[in-house]
Amino acid sequence: KQIDEKIRDILSETISSVTFQANFIAPLITGVVVGLSTMIFLILFNLGEQIGSIADASVDVGGASTMNINFILGFLNLSSSVDVWAFQPIVGVYLIIVVLLMVHLINKIEYSGDIVYFMDRAAKTLIISIILYVIIVSITTLLFTGLAEVAVTVGVV
Repeated sequence: KQIDEKIRDILSETISSVTFQANFIAPLITGVVVGLSTMIFLILFNLGEQIGSIADASVDVGGASTMNINFILGFLNLSSSVDVWAFQPIVGVYLIIVVLLMVHLINKIEYSGDIVYFMDRAAKTLIISIILYVIIVSITTLLFTGLAEVAVTVGVV
């Protein structure tokens, strides 16, 4: 009995750390990643349009300037990339998998794989992490989209 209490005492810090990561850190990181990817996509899209308009308006002097601009536009071709709104569900599924793995780890440490505890803990943790993820994605997308639009308009002026 004393050994069991000692082991639980030693592992309590690890369990609380993993619980905190599943509830708060994982949704925070994934939400910020989606917000930043939205900002980067918007900046690259606008940059590609601006370089394309420069290429259309530029006078071809010996063919070298147009060739260099077309080379740069090849890197900014976003039609073959993953759409921002398709990227968000991918990250959301990743969040669910990470949270379930962390809950499974906690369940194995605390209750030796009790399935009822796992289902209960998984449901509670997923609700918290998904709500937090949606809030963080909404805030970061609005914030970073605004920053991207400001950066693009400042660059145009």
